[in-house]
Amino acid sequence: MKAAAGKDCFFYDLTSVSSYSELNEYVKWGHNRDGEKLPQVNLGMLYGQASGLPVYYRRLPGSIGDVSALKKTIKSLDFIGQNKLTFVMDRGFYSETNLDALFEAKMGFVLGLPHRVWTDAIYGQCRDEIFSPWNRRETRENETLYVLTRLHSWGGRRCYVHVYYNNFAAAAEADAFDLKLVRWREELASGNEDPGNVKHYKKYFTVKDLPKRGRKVVENEEAVEAARNKYSGFFSIMTTKKMDAVEALEAYRRKESVECCFDDLKNSLDMNRLRIHSSQAMDSRLFIQFLSLILLSQLRKIKKQCGPA
Repeated sequence: MKAAAGKDCFFYDLTSVSSYSELNEYVKWGHNRDGEKLPQVNLGMLYGQASGLPVYYRRLPGSIGDVSALKKTIKSLDFIGQNKLTFVMDRGFYSETNLDALFEAKMGFVLGLPHRVWTDAIYGQCRDEIFSPWNRRETRENETLYVLTRLHSWGGRRCYVHVYYNNFAAAAEADAFDLKLVRWREELASGNEDPGNVKHYKKYFTVKDLPKRGRKVVENEEAVEAARNKYSGFFSIMTTKKMDAVEALEAYRRKESVECCFDDLKNSLDMNRLRIHSSQAMDSRLFIQFLSLILLSQLRKIKKQCGPA
């Protein structure tokens, strides 16, 4: 951590490791990222973008979610004196509490933002300006985006919100929304209504039960069109440092490397299951697995640098 801090930014993510143990207090039921119906231990990890190496891990109870895990990680890093790092994280780690904690700890970050009232308000402000030809950019993936960067204040703290519009994503989101409309309409017409969709029924449809003709479902075209066109294709990233919008996006997308690291841990290093019954034994195994992961990551990096045989 000392060697990498200040020179690198770090991808942060969580994974789940399933276990059958009933004696390990860290094994809890929670959101299993492998989709297994087993209790688990969660493992948080920092992976250096420039170094290409894992530099930190922390075991966490299986019941803990992404938002709470980040707060514990920040506290842990502060304890070991590594509190000037830059995190790269997906939108699952977004919460107002986490943003406050990151700013309070003076941690840098590149964070994907989910749709919220305040982000949608920014999209609305950017809609007319973002489609200028001067804001049309190409990424390394040969993808064309419209981009715009806005200075933003979060509780009086300065940061930047990078706004992106993707034509392909807009079409995909519109198709997904249309599919939902078809399903909601079928549910209403058949009378097999899902209680979880009541708000959608009320917003997008008018239902009339006629004595002779039965149930008639009419779509609210204005509400549907407004929802389809509102912010489809828009997404955003928040950064603490001023960055080019495409540079911020490429840094964010490279976070998949930590997921590859988890794949190595579970498959190449045989940690798909803990096979350990006590927390003490688990801690010992995790430490050895982490050292092995560093070596494996370094070997992969050297092989990549050398090119094909």
